[in-house]
Amino acid sequence: MKEEDFNKLLERYVEGSLSPEESKLLDEFFDSYLEQEDEGMGSGTALERTKETMFQKITSKGNKEEVVRKERIPTYMLLGLLAIILLLWTGSTQLWNQDTKWIVETAPFGENRSIVLDDGTEVFLNAGSTLTYPERFQSNKREVRLEGEGFFKVTPDKLRPFEVISGQLKTTVLGTSFNIKAFQEFPITVSVLTGKVKLSENGQSVDVESGWQSVFKGVDQKFSLSQTDVEKSILWREGVISFQDTELIEALEVIKRYYNVHFQVNSPLPTDKYITAEFDQEPLPNVLQTFKYVMDIDYSYINDSTILIK
Repeated sequence: MKEEDFNKLLERYVEGSLSPEESKLLDEFFDSYLEQEDEGMGSGTALERTKETMFQKITSKGNKEEVVRKERIPTYMLLGLLAIILLLWTGSTQLWNQDTKWIVETAPFGENRSIVLDDGTEVFLNAGSTLTYPERFQSNKREVRLEGEGFFKVTPDKLRPFEVISGQLKTTVLGTSFNIKAFQEFPITVSVLTGKVKLSENGQSVDVESGWQSVFKGVDQKFSLSQTDVEKSILWREGVISFQDTELIEALEVIKRYYNVHFQVNSPLPTDKYITAEFDQEPLPNVLQTFKYVMDIDYSYINDSTILIK
């Protein structure tokens, strides 16, 4: 409930003009904060007493269809009560914001990582990716931030949408499984395995269903939709590198993260070379040899972890 709406309800309470529906709404508001007390937020006992004082006369009259009227309470008492309520409400909200502990998990180059969030949602991080998430989700939403690539298997919760912020893009779901690839300098790709997700950015949005993927290019500020083999998009969880018509420069970035190596390029790489292939935990030399013949490039080792692309 917004503060403005909350204040209006309290004003109507003071005036004695609350309808049964409004009384129920205000009652539900207090109940929600009493639930937060169970999580260590604010003074639940004080809120309970305040609520009982406010609604004693309302609830004693039952659920009537007509507007509820009550005996007038001295104004100074109502103003004091209002001040206490607002103080508790504001303090509880501030306490939540201050006490929210954010966790940063990073999958280093050469490794994947599995994470289980507070709500039971499973997240698989690809190498070179970072997930930032709260230790405990709020009561009205679930939000995380992703840099890199991650597969999400979201626990359904119709009352708390699950949001993934990746760069400029926000992905919103209620309960589904999907993959987000959002590495810097490359388009953001969202592939949906089950269910449906909503992508939004700067006032525009698109729905992506199972078996489809959306690519968002920051330069064009546009979404594109296409059907795809999502299973291939998430083979990385099993240690398999899957390229599907992937440009050379992006493919080399994948190799870099997977094998924890660095590439040195002395001249611009061609932008018209693409590769479609799968490597199931192949040794790096085998992968480089494939690139050499398929992509028509040459390479040499500078040291164990640095490779020169010619």
